[in-house]
This record gives sequence, structure tokens and C-alpha cells, in this order.
Amino acid sequence: MRSMAALTALALSSAPAAALAEPTVGAGVAVGEANGIALKVLLGDRHAVAAGIDYGLIDEHLRLHLDYLVHFGWIGGIGTRPGGSRHTLSPYVGIGGYLSIEDPDDDLGARVPLGLAWLPPEVPIDVFLEVAPMVALLPGTEVGVGATLGVRYYF
Repeated sequence: MRSMAALTALALSSAPAAALAEPTVGAGVAVGEANGIALKVLLGDRHAVAAGIDYGLIDEHLRLHLDYLVHFGWIGGIGTRPGGSRHTLSPYVGIGGYLSIEDPDDDLGARVPLGLAWLPPEVPIDVFLEVAPMVALLPGTEVGVGATLGVRYYF
């Protein structure tokens, strides 16, 4: 938990000053394999840190995740500015980790989110669809996948 907070603080402190003039922090909700809160901090035109706190209804777990994302560019627009004047799409890939709190076992693992973000014109939101292959590393090795549809408002 402390490492997630430290990584987020580092990401926020290393954001370029020019990027901070526009909305860079997004918060919203996500539904899918697990439902919860979706957060994202933009670190310039192509980089971001995303975090989530979700609860899985099927296997009843609480999961925290933190990912570093790289956007491949914004199709139909320029930059990462939420609320721009044109519809924009951006495919992205990331690397991150998760902690799943589940009775009787807790899992600690790695994840690779693959997604697509859509920003409508003139509104500071993004709608995203994400699939994340996951590998539990502790206490044992297990492979899984999560899928999420979400929306975030940027301020």
C-alpha cells in the first residue's frame, strides 16, 4: 500500500509544468469483472499513471491496482487534453501491479492493461475499455484476465 502511494506521489511530482495547466487528474467509475473507482493522472501527451479500487462480485475480492500507461497517440486529435475540440481515440498499453484481498487467500501480482480511451469533444471526460492479463506471483502462480468499461471526469 505504501509503495502505491509513493509511486503516485512520484508520478505527480514529475509531471511537466506545461501539462499541469490543463486538466490532468481524472476520477470516475469502472464496471466489468470488478466494479469500482478509476483514477488517472496524465503525465504529458503520451504517459499516464492509472489506479483503481474495485470489488469483484463473482469471487468477492477487493483489488487495488496501479499501472503506468503509454498511449500510442491520439487519433483524430492532438495531445491528451480532455475536453478538446475533436473526438479523439487513443490505444494504450501499460505495466503494473495489483493486490487482491480475498478470504482466505490474498494475491500479489502483475498486470498488463491493453485499452482504448475515447474523449468526446468539449467535455473533460474519457470513456475507456480495457483488458488486462494478470499473473498472480504470491502466494502462488495463477493466470487470469480482467475486463473493464469505465468513465473518468478530468479536473
